Amino acid sequence: MTRFIRLVYCINAALMIFGISILVRNQDSGKYRCKSKSVAFGDEVWEEAWVKLGSCNVDSDCGDRQLCRQSYCYEQRLLIYSHFNGIYEEWDRHHGRPRYVERNKEDGSPFLETVPAEIIYCENLESWVFRHPNIRTSLDELEENACSWLLKSPQTESFDLIELGESFWNVWVGQIEREYPIFVGCNDCYDNAGCNHHGICNSELQRCECYDSHFGIHCEFERPCEVI
Repeated sequence: MTRFIRLVYCINAALMIFGISILVRNQDSGKYRCKSKSVAFGDEVWEEAWVKLGSCNVDSDCGDRQLCRQSYCYEQRLLIYSHFNGIYEEWDRHHGRPRYVERNKEDGSPFLETVPAEIIYCENLESWVFRHPNIRTSLDELEENACSWLLKSPQTESFDLIELGESFWNVWVGQIEREYPIFVGCNDCYDNAGCNHHGICNSELQRCECYDSHFGIHCEFERPCEVI
């Protein structure tokens, strides 16, 4: 009898460990994580962002008010953070965590020519950061923000950006401004209710396929009358 109880205990323990291992593997692979997110950054602007332009060898290869650094021309331009509001989708991994890449605002498709912004986890800061490959905070590598961050979240170990969806981040405007609100929401659907019953949820893609009468990520907008 004692051997039987021990056998049952061992089987239960083995099944529990197996179940936990599957759960951990699925979590790490992102099975339970929202793949597509809507992000809103607010109305902050930075008037002196260094924007990368064409290639160069020396300053004279660049235009007026431009500098040649690391084989590229740079010019200071106005950065409007709300310009980058929109859809961000999990694309690949960065240091073991998901990297979210900006998508076309109209239909959520990948950009064909435009270089997209991205949201990654910066290990040096232990924070999620928003950055753009063509925007730098300084042309001096020693003064450049870690991970070239333009916005950074509070320190966190979370793999899920949604957990920081209504928190206050730091924003760079030539200096750090704190308590900057951003919004992150999930675009994935799991049933037709997620499409406001104005479309069908594609269970494979977890995307709403709206009826002709509606549009939007969750089919939340009614199409205007085409004929007046």
